[in-house]
Order: sequence, then structure tokens, then C-alpha cells
Amino acid sequence: MNYANQVIDRCRSTNDLVKELAEKGYPHGTWVSARAQEAGRGRLGRKWSSIEGNLFLSYLTRIEPRERWSWIPLTTAVATVRCLAGLFPEISLRIKWPNDLWVSYRGADAKLGGILCEGTSSSHPYIVVGIGLNCRQAPDSQTVGQQAADLTSCLGGRAIHADDVRAPLIESLNDSFGRLATDGKEWVAQEYEKWNLFSPGTEVAWGSPQLKATVVGLGDSGELIVRNSAGEVRGLFSEELSVRPALKTGEPRVQ
Repeated sequence: MNYANQVIDRCRSTNDLVKELAEKGYPHGTWVSARAQEAGRGRLGRKWSSIEGNLFLSYLTRIEPRERWSWIPLTTAVATVRCLAGLFPEISLRIKWPNDLWVSYRGADAKLGGILCEGTSSSHPYIVVGIGLNCRQAPDSQTVGQQAADLTSCLGGRAIHADDVRAPLIESLNDSFGRLATDGKEWVAQEYEKWNLFSPGTEVAWGSPQLKATVVGLGDSGELIVRNSAGEVRGLFSEELSVRPALKTGEPRVQ
């Protein structure tokens, strides 16, 4: 089956399908979307809850130069929030570094969607960008271990379906990756700062036992630069850990 640039009914994972297309030499910008996934996944091996009516989209990137590939997660996040802000200006969106999409819902921050980037070292180098977006229904917060929200609820019950956002999002991805290729990381960093949840001075935490530090900004590869209480500076990379806002005593944990 040729499923390139199509919406299919069901699959195990759209990322896996786009990987197959990538290995066959399909070009940058090829995409696959599914109405339901049976084995969706998130970062760090987490299971992704795939509720029908939500968006599941994977997009093939082959931009040059490859030195900019480390900025692909942030570029994807920027493309997604720019698209959603244009479609639904009444909601308040944020990017939780590097690739979680958050929204202000019922007076708190909640996860609206996530991004999973998977690459290869094959003879046809590529990165597949997978985007999961809660449109009709959010997964149960206790099941996924964090507060979650969906577009329909954020818009007061106005029914939003994956079909309402898919085409504008693909257009935004095409534009944003074009800007990364031509204008470089500076454009991405500038756009990211407009939506950044971890602005400079924000205290963040990660790891077990928990480590804390204050955000300085982004590094040359899109890593998160932080400074701890001893004045030591280090870069955090998304492949290593899950970073979260540092909690005050008694606050619920949202990862």
C-alpha cells in the first residue's frame, strides 16, 4: 500500500510507516496520518494514548545542512504552536522544552500534545517527526501521570477534530522547516522564545534523585543551558531526561 501523504484508518505507529517510506527514498515533506494508532509511543519509551478523533501525524525531514538537525524538535514545536495560535487565538499555548505542547486550562498548565523525533544512520539519513495532539478528548490524567487537556474542552465544548487541524499543521511544518533551512537556528530560537515555558530565570528539576537549576537559555544545538546553586553551568539534552518546572511544597507534579 502506498500510504504517503494520506490519512489512513488505523496502524500501529505512523512514525514506523514514515520510516519505511524514508528507507525507500521518499523526499522531505512526506507525511502519514492515522485516525487511530495501536502502538503509539512518546519520548523515553512512554506509551502514547491514541484516542480516535485526536491527531496522529508523522512527517519526514531531510533538511540541509545536517548540522541543523538538532533544532528539528524545537522547529516542530514552533510550527505546531504557530499553527494552533492562528486557528484558535483564544487559547494560551506554551512550549515545554524541547517538544511538549502545553495549554492553560482551568487555571493550570496542562499537556495538549507531544512530539517524538526519531532518526537513523542509514544510507538515506532522515528524521521522522511524530506529532500527537489532543483534539477531541484528552487521555485520563491519572493514566498518563500528568494533567492533560484537549482543544475541544479548551474551546468550551466546540468540537475540534483532527481533520480541522491536519492540513494547516502540515503547511506550517513545511514553512517552518523551510525557514530552518534558509534562516537557520536563529529564526527558530526567536520564535521559540515567544512561547517558551522555561524562560531565563525559571527553576527546573530533573532526575532521581532530583536535581535543580535555573534556566539560562538555549545552547548552540538547542540544548537547555542551566546554572545550579553552585554556579555550575551545563547543557541538558532531550535524549537524556525529562525536565519539569521545579515544584513548590505541596504542588502536584506535572511532567
